[in-house]
Amino acid sequence: MSRRRCPSVATLIGVALISLLSAWPGAARADDEVDAARAEVRTTLSEMGTRARGVRERLQGARRRGFQAEIACLDAALSRVDAARRRAEESAAAALAAYERGDVARARAARGLVLEWRNAQRVAGRDALGCAP
Repeated sequence: MSRRRCPSVATLIGVALISLLSAWPGAARADDEVDAARAEVRTTLSEMGTRARGVRERLQGARRRGFQAEIACLDAALSRVDAARRRAEESAAAALAAYERGDVARARAARGLVLEWRNAQRVAGRDALGCAP
């Protein structure tokens, strides 16, 4: 007589746990957060690059016109704009690396820094608009 083998209780529990964990909404939310972070970082850095190019173009125009006060003002603003962009890029890389390590708290903190650097750059860009010949 052949004996039919039944899966053990431990096997059944293991399969059930794996099924629950793979369907657990927290895992999907974590992936969604990483995807949102990547999109936010990409958009923010693109916006910051555009702002930096705008200030750089204004500085080039001021140099062609030869207005020293405007050149000095725009040069200072461009330095601040570029520094903020570089710091935002560093913070963005740190955020994405932290997500990869599973360190969500540090990733969120680094994402916050990206937004702070964006705001600092906005102020510098607005100051550049006030540089008059």
